[in-house]
Amino acid sequence: MFKKHMFVSLLSIVIIFSQLGLVAKAYEGFSVYDKYFFYSGAQATKAKECFDYVGYNTPIPSDEPFTKANLMEHIPSLHCFYYSGHGSQPTTVTSKIFTGYNGTEAAITDAEIKAKAYGYYKFVFIDACSVGANKYMASAFGITNDDGLNHAFLGWTTAIYDTPSQYKFTQSVLENLTIYNKNLNDSVWAAYTESGCSNYKIYGKWNMTMSPHN
Repeated sequence: MFKKHMFVSLLSIVIIFSQLGLVAKAYEGFSVYDKYFFYSGAQATKAKECFDYVGYNTPIPSDEPFTKANLMEHIPSLHCFYYSGHGSQPTTVTSKIFTGYNGTEAAITDAEIKAKAYGYYKFVFIDACSVGANKYMASAFGITNDDGLNHAFLGWTTAIYDTPSQYKFTQSVLENLTIYNKNLNDSVWAAYTESGCSNYKIYGKWNMTMSPHN
């Protein structure tokens, strides 16, 4: 009898907390951006819309603090990740991204992410300078070439800029990959054709697809 009453009481608490918005949501997607950049907010919002479209529940980017602590807290539970901000230069032997307004926080290294990202990552797009110039950040998310899995990492091999064409590339590749259900290679080619932006690189399965949801 006690166990039954305890279960009912706990269930009542969960229901009350849920109604108050205090129960954590299970997010499969995450999209964050540096508010210093003009187009980053729109890019991150587009990523959220596209992740949601194919079933990867993603929080509203503008509600998420662009901090190292917040990013690292979410890393373990994700399947899709979009980041728009500062990245490391290609001369290093590692990969780094930077949170905080205009990248003012301490760097987040690929090793730090690797220690947290123990789940299955379907798609990662690091929309930042030079992070795609080497394999380290992709590997941190468990994505490597020829691993036989239907997942991929997209990054840039050189510096990129906060421009309308850059926004157009991001918008196009995300929409083609999700809404129009194209594979990643066809999606980045369509984005390149529309925007003129090149110097991107894919790690993992170059023709991965977002459907089915897995």
